[in-house]
Amino acid sequence: MIYTSGGPFRFLWPVGRQQTREKVRRAVLLPPGSMKECLRVAVAAVAALGIIYLLYQYLAAPRAFTVVHPPVLHVLREEYSVWPPFIGRLPHSQHYIVPSPSSCLLQEWYTSECFDSRTSEDLVEIFGSLIPTWAESPHLECQESYSRFQELYEVHQRTSGPLEMPSSFAEKVRGWLGGDEMFREKVDKQIHPHIHMMLAPDHYYGSMEGLRTAAQAYYRSTGRNYFSSLVTIHDTLGLAVEYGDAVALSSLGGKGDLEVVFLCDYPSKDFFSLIYFTVQAYHDTFRQPCKSLAGAWPALGTTRNASVGRLPAIARMVSRGDCSSLRADFSTFEIFQVILLSF
Repeated sequence: MIYTSGGPFRFLWPVGRQQTREKVRRAVLLPPGSMKECLRVAVAAVAALGIIYLLYQYLAAPRAFTVVHPPVLHVLREEYSVWPPFIGRLPHSQHYIVPSPSSCLLQEWYTSECFDSRTSEDLVEIFGSLIPTWAESPHLECQESYSRFQELYEVHQRTSGPLEMPSSFAEKVRGWLGGDEMFREKVDKQIHPHIHMMLAPDHYYGSMEGLRTAAQAYYRSTGRNYFSSLVTIHDTLGLAVEYGDAVALSSLGGKGDLEVVFLCDYPSKDFFSLIYFTVQAYHDTFRQPCKSLAGAWPALGTTRNASVGRLPAIARMVSRGDCSSLRADFSTFEIFQVILLSF
């Protein structure tokens, strides 16, 4: 809306602009007179509008900014990789890592010579047929690659007779399940213990190594212990629970739903008791029977790398959601420890 001089807003123009405005007003309100005067006023008005338009376009146009990327402080490679180290040890692997026509030919060669031109995504066929075929291949390069694969990723298959379960234990398990049909439906898939364990003399793996590196950088920058600050922040917000010498945090930046972080100077009885109580809360309060837990203990090594940024006993537990969902089929191996890189 444009207000007149008698409207609610009155802007005091500078003298020069006020005179220009008065000239335009008189030119517009004067009765028809000299044609040259009218043309002169029209040209001045068009010129003024043109200048305003050009200034608007200039100021409204997005400015180009120089993007400055901070330097990478620490690159973690092998800790976050499973297959690339193995692929990197294969003959001519430099042609495989970067996709190219030669990499396709190399992959076809391995499929043909080491697996009798067969591929499968079925685990039963992979372990029952393809891997034995690879192990028995007469080609020297296939034998060499299989020995390296076995050295890195050997799977121990142990078989025994029928499992004998004491009746008292079976009754105890039934009591734990409480007659919940959801447990019975997914008992073959979800209710079984499995542990992924990774050991190294002077460093951690996956996100635990990333956490150690970040905590050390925080200490160098602030002079404070990262985990002490973490507990203080969560306690201030009412998100920390202490039990003996251990503490549980309802994580503000968790990897998944209902994530709880457990911290202690060392893996003590209080530490494991607090984890047990939280598991019971998952079951009884939140009705979350499917969960994943990852942990890392203080380094036992005596080298400098093992001493710098030593972690406390730490564990992280997240809910896997609906047990019947396909999205629940993941573990802490995928969440916290290793990211599978396939090039």
